[in-house]
Amino acid sequence: MTIKTAKIALTALWGVCAIPLLLVLVLRQLNGFYGDQAQAAWSWAAQFVFPNLTLIGGAWSVAGSPEDDKPLGSAIVFWGAMIVSAFYIVILYIVLGAHASGQLRASLEQSGLFLGLIQALVVGWMGKFFIEAKR
Repeated sequence: MTIKTAKIALTALWGVCAIPLLLVLVLRQLNGFYGDQAQAAWSWAAQFVFPNLTLIGGAWSVAGSPEDDKPLGSAIVFWGAMIVSAFYIVILYIVLGAHASGQLRASLEQSGLFLGLIQALVVGWMGKFFIEAKR
């Protein structure tokens, strides 16, 4: 697998999984699911979804290099980033699906206690992957 293929795979994982999650938030807001608590839902997404997407976007904004066509140097770093990303995305969907509209703010705040820790692992693995890909 080349570095470019690995970058595309990680980007695809996040794109394919994050876009529906954000669409659920939009549809719920349009249907009044959040009532007067829509800001809590979007604050949650801003904290736990967008940092990962901006990391990926930032990595792609760096000009491509001839190294992108080289074989992947560290498969462990790539697969680690994929696995922790997939795990984190599953947890995001569980949190999104588990809360009732009346207790939205409290359940999203509670989820922040563990999502922040998992997100740190995800950002660390993805950051390491994108840095190693440029070496």
